Amino acid sequence: MRRWGPIVFAAGMLWMWCNRRRRNAALPLTNKVVIVTGASAGIGRALAQALAAEGAHLVLVARREALLAELAHDLESAGHQVLAVTADITEPDSVQAVVEKAVTRFGRIDVLINNAGTVVSGAFSDYPAASIRRTVEVNVLGTLTMTQPVVRVMHEQKYGHIVNIASVAGALPNPGFSVYGATKAALLYISDTLAQELADDNIFVTQVLPGWVATDMLGHMAEADMRATGLVGPINPINTPEQLAQDVIKAIHERRERVISAGLLFKIAIWSYRHFPVIGRAAASLFIDHKRVVEITKRHE
Repeated sequence: MRRWGPIVFAAGMLWMWCNRRRRNAALPLTNKVVIVTGASAGIGRALAQALAAEGAHLVLVARREALLAELAHDLESAGHQVLAVTADITEPDSVQAVVEKAVTRFGRIDVLINNAGTVVSGAFSDYPAASIRRTVEVNVLGTLTMTQPVVRVMHEQKYGHIVNIASVAGALPNPGFSVYGATKAALLYISDTLAQELADDNIFVTQVLPGWVATDMLGHMAEADMRATGLVGPINPINTPEQLAQDVIKAIHERRERVISAGLLFKIAIWSYRHFPVIGRAAASLFIDHKRVVEITKRHE
């Protein structure tokens, strides 16, 4: 059996190489039907605009009706195909209505981008119970609730692409973001398992890990404080929603499994923590004032 080991290993590597080449073939977004949750502002709005520029047909989902209507009007005025649906992704009936309207309007669903999310941060002992529950409901249950009926449509089509917007907080422990990070870690696990479960139906799954992004979710933290605590620096900048949107589009084009859309410091930290967790924690303590981080991150939804 031992002599067959190198042959089996070589065959496995060849299969992985061929499979990656097949998956990384450019996937155009022209006329593709894309659902974007949390589309009314921030990352979701930037994604909608970038996808429209790629020629995609958009199904935009959010709770804030006025902002969603404004975005849809702007995109439609520019000649893009847009279906705007006000919905709460934590409500199964509301989500089912989104999926049915998308299929009725466009006939299929090519891509789902699970972007909607919320955050509770600061000292864990200060978190209101309602904020903890809401964060878990939106970030985890909402993503699951939105994804399940879309997967059923994609099963029938025998193709599709699901993009889950997670966070570096899901792969790297961040004081001040215990519950938020836990919900994003759940999205990474969900992405990994669905990627395996859905592969036979040609349904691809991408997990995106943004670092700091200049959105309302980050608005409670002053950049000067973030720099003083070591959270932001020359190799760990705050990105714009537009930069993240381009990373997501590139990931869809190339059918990439994981994208870390963050500064070099976060990428090094994630690698270090995955392979050498004790050393990773010790190194983080040298560069980051964790006590002050907890103080400046306080935000309750």
